[in-house]
Order: sequence, then C-alpha cells, then structure tokens
Amino acid sequence: MSDSIKRLDFMALGTKCVIAIPESLGPSGPMEIAMEQLALLESLASGFNPTSEVRRLSDHSGGRPQVASGGLIEIVEIAKLAGSITGGMCDFTVGAEVFKLGLKDRRGLFEPLGQAFVDKPSLGPKLIATRVAGYEMIHVDKEASTITIPSGVRLDLHSVSKAFYADRIAGMISEAFDTAVLVGLGGDIAVQQAKDSGPVEFCVEVIAGSSTKPFSQKIIIFEGGLATSGGARPTETDRKVQAHIIDPRTRRPAEAAPLSVSVAAEHAWIANAFSTAIVAYGGACNEYAASIGLPCLVVSEDGVISHHAGWPTPAEAVSTHALYADDNHRKLEGVLA
Repeated sequence: MSDSIKRLDFMALGTKCVIAIPESLGPSGPMEIAMEQLALLESLASGFNPTSEVRRLSDHSGGRPQVASGGLIEIVEIAKLAGSITGGMCDFTVGAEVFKLGLKDRRGLFEPLGQAFVDKPSLGPKLIATRVAGYEMIHVDKEASTITIPSGVRLDLHSVSKAFYADRIAGMISEAFDTAVLVGLGGDIAVQQAKDSGPVEFCVEVIAGSSTKPFSQKIIIFEGGLATSGGARPTETDRKVQAHIIDPRTRRPAEAAPLSVSVAAEHAWIANAFSTAIVAYGGACNEYAASIGLPCLVVSEDGVISHHAGWPTPAEAVSTHALYADDNHRKLEGVLA
C-alpha cells in the first residue's frame, strides 16, 4: 500500500523551506536534523550575520591565511568547484559587488520563484573552459585548516551553500530513517530515495517567470537536485524586484538577464551553480544553457520559454506519469503544488 506524503513548511535562512516525507514517519526527527544543520550553515556562511565565520574571515582577511573550521572549508571548496565547472560564471568572490547593491536579508520577504524536478536528471555537467578565474583567488589549505582571501574581497556563499545543505539534509534524513525525502530550501531542492524500498515519485510544480509573465509546469522527479534562479529578487517593502546576480566578467549585475532559470542535475549544488551561471550570462544565456548538457528551462526577459537538454515540454511532463507507472512507484501528486 502506498504511503501518503506530508509536507513540513518552515522558515530558515530568510527563505521558505519545506520537507516532504511519508506520512508514517514522525516529523520531529527530520525537523531536528534540518534545523540543526541550518543553524550550523547560518553560523558558517551567512553574509548578513556579522558574527558568522565567513563574515569574520572576509572582514579581516588582509590577504593572509586565516584559521577556518572544517565546515567552512568544505563549503568554500564546493564553491570553488562551482566556479570551476561553470568556467567562473558562478563566482562566490563577488560579495563586495553584491554588498554595494544594498540588498537586505531576505527574512520576511517573498521568494519569487518556485522549484521543479525532472525525472532522473542523471547527466553529468560538462566542464566549461575557464573564462573568469575569480574562484582561483581563494586559497584553501586543508592540512593547515586555513583560507586565504585577498584584501578587499568579500565572499558570497549564500546561494551555493544553501543548495549544498539541501543535498546534505536530504541525505542525512534519508539515511537516518531509511526513507524517501524531498528537501526544499528556497529555490533549491534535493530528493533522496530510501535504500531498502522502491523509489517514490515526487510531482513538483515549477513556478517561474515573473508576476506579469508567469509560467508553471508540473514535473516528476525521483532523485537528484534542481535549482531555480532569477535575475532579480523582491525588495523589502513593495515586492518590486532588484537585480542581484553579478556577471563576473563585468562585476556588475547581469544585463538582459532571464526572468528565471531552472536546472536539474545530480546534486542541488551543481544545479544551483549552473542556474546562477546561466543568469549571469545575461542576453547570451540560452547559448550557454545549450552548451552545459543538463536539462534546463529558461524564461527570457521577454517571456519566451526555452527548453534545453531534455527538459520536458508541458505535454511531455504530463505523460511522464505513464512512463513509470508500475507497482514499485508510489505516485505523490502535488507535494509542492
């Protein structure tokens, strides 16, 4: 007999979060894991919290090696990998430029984008030739437990670290309770299946575009990660949007950036890296999206919808249910719809 799914909604890191688990599993254990990990992430990588470790290192770098915790070193290494696989277009060294935009912490703000998953996003990302080397400025010495940040450079780890922790929390909950689980942190989703039971289908709705040019689509996902990024985010009072993704080539907000980009990958942090990079490419976003070899959906500034590398069209998404309809799959409609 299939197990229904319950949804646990909460706020963390200034954004809307969700955990979806089988109804038979009590919520206290998964929520305890999630909140413990998110509190850790806040203490390590929050650019808005003046007591966070990344703020301490960025504000007092002076270009000298500084002792860092294993947790922050792990996040910075993931951020460097995100820079490497995207040819430098997902650049976590643009924190000073982001800071100049005057963006505030997103606590209490509305997240403009939804999330989506496609079935079995198993394609690995292609390595893009390096065009920008911002990530190479940051030196990590694991043996000495130090991170070296050049003078004047401020790290922005919000995006990639949030996606990385979505992967981590999903894996921890799945392993601890031998369960299928979906973890959504803002625009980043991670899905993990149980080891000892058949796979669960999660049907998730992607909500993209903007309020004036909306787009939505329901898609099935079994496992992996997906990130939805946009070229603008809401402001504090009136929900007007403000450009916030920096083009590392110009160190300015991306010009003619798409309204939204959704990318599916093996892990949420990989999907996040490429969704950020595609937005950063601005007007050339579709050419870059077509080159990475991952399923992605791009909603351009003028509302044109583009699908790449097997991202299903709405008609294909509906028929996905029939492709995997057997006794081992429990259909879970509307988990995030």
